[in-house]
Amino acid sequence: MGATVKDLGVPDGISRHEMAQIYRSVFAQCLSLTRNKHRAEDIAHDTMLKVILIARKTNNVGPLLPYLLAAARTMVIDEHR
Repeated sequence: MGATVKDLGVPDGISRHEMAQIYRSVFAQCLSLTRNKHRAEDIAHDTMLKVILIARKTNNVGPLLPYLLAAARTMVIDEHR
């Protein structure tokens, strides 16, 4: 993808603190599913990046945490296929 989460910043309407909390939740789910810290970090980062890009394009993805957790779970499943 080329960009990083830091490059894109925080979507409008979300504080950095909220974004950090969301990342921790996504990472925790990825870690519980992969049981591998490095893979969990990669998947959590990729998930956050995808959702930030979508949020910037659409200006609305609904409640962010449930969407991110579902996206992260899907990415973990896809990686194992």
